[in-house]
Amino acid sequence: MKTQNNIRALRERKRLTLQALANELDISIATLNRMENGVIKQFKPDFLVRLSTILECPIDHLFKDRIVKEEVSLSREQLYQELLATKDRRIKDLEAQLKDSS
Repeated sequence: MKTQNNIRALRERKRLTLQALANELDISIATLNRMENGVIKQFKPDFLVRLSTILECPIDHLFKDRIVKEEVSLSREQLYQELLATKDRRIKDLEAQLKDSS
């Protein structure tokens, strides 16, 4: 099976390192790197099932660039919102500490 390579985007969405995903797949980092860079373009069906299970995505997400980009964008937006919320909570905590100390 040939696939447009979305492995990297899906791996990053899960916040997995190359090493972590390679370990889960029981392959070398070099092999995973070649997959992500499009050097390896054909995958066995059982490998695709394992990969999609680990990445928690439907197999068709490995093939459809548009879906992956939309999800990664959503994930980045969610991450940004979490960062803002964390920053706001931290500011409130610091303000409360200043009030308590004075």
